[in-house]
Amino acid sequence: MSSAKVQSTILQITQLRTGANYHETMSDIHRYAPDRIRTMAADKQSSDYAKVRLVIGTWERIAIVIKLLPPADRHRIFRCTPVSLIHKLLQPAVEQIRVSGADRDDTQTPEYAKELEDLADEYDHWAQSPDGREFRTPARQAICAMFG
Repeated sequence: MSSAKVQSTILQITQLRTGANYHETMSDIHRYAPDRIRTMAADKQSSDYAKVRLVIGTWERIAIVIKLLPPADRHRIFRCTPVSLIHKLLQPAVEQIRVSGADRDDTQTPEYAKELEDLADEYDHWAQSPDGREFRTPARQAICAMFG
């Protein structure tokens, strides 16, 4: 794959991650304990629920975009995209939504956010390789997080 395609993908991911609502919600999530994040995803009528769904949906799209690339280029993207860190932050909300259902009828949705989960697994595997070892820690991944 060309460097231009990788650069284009990085730009697309950055655009998805810099919206005001996304950034505000991620800043809040980053500061909250996992139980609070799970609570945000519990009340389907709340604005917190809408915010969490926006962020998870954004990362589902990011995962889809990244997975269109060949593995070697995904690894280049991983160097500036904190996939594992975000997955760990969002996991309590994802689990809550899977159990309570992503739709109003409360039907469980065990595949909800599956693209992000699969990409996080790939990221974690890459981070164990010599190429990815410097990106194993949350602190190192946070450098690319773009929220605080």
